[in-house]
Amino acid sequence: STCAPPPSLAGRPAEMMHHEGHLFKKGEPGFLGKREAPRRRYFVLRGPRLYYFRAWEDYGSGGFGGAINAAQPIDMQQHEPMVLASSPDGPNRFDLLPTGDPSARKWELQAPTPEELKDWLSA
Repeated sequence: STCAPPPSLAGRPAEMMHHEGHLFKKGEPGFLGKREAPRRRYFVLRGPRLYYFRAWEDYGSGGFGGAINAAQPIDMQQHEPMVLASSPDGPNRFDLLPTGDPSARKWELQAPTPEELKDWLSA
């Protein structure tokens, strides 16, 4: 399910906001190649850019400037979604694979429900 845009964004054209909601995100490999457990983050797709926040409140109070990746949002024109048929992390897993630069980061995401997975893939 999606939430209404925060009051600071009310009144902006609807085409500027494509989709938003919670997803689980795996962290990048850190020291000794260990990964963090997936963390619940609030994602907002605006046009071709995907931003993520620690919580909805960070988006609601700070807009896109409050995004963890505000300086470098995920460019969806440079990534292709791929749904994983099965994953040790559970159902509704998908990756955003870089299409141009093979050394670019692969984003590992998981929707809370099959319906939300479908919503994200169609956004």
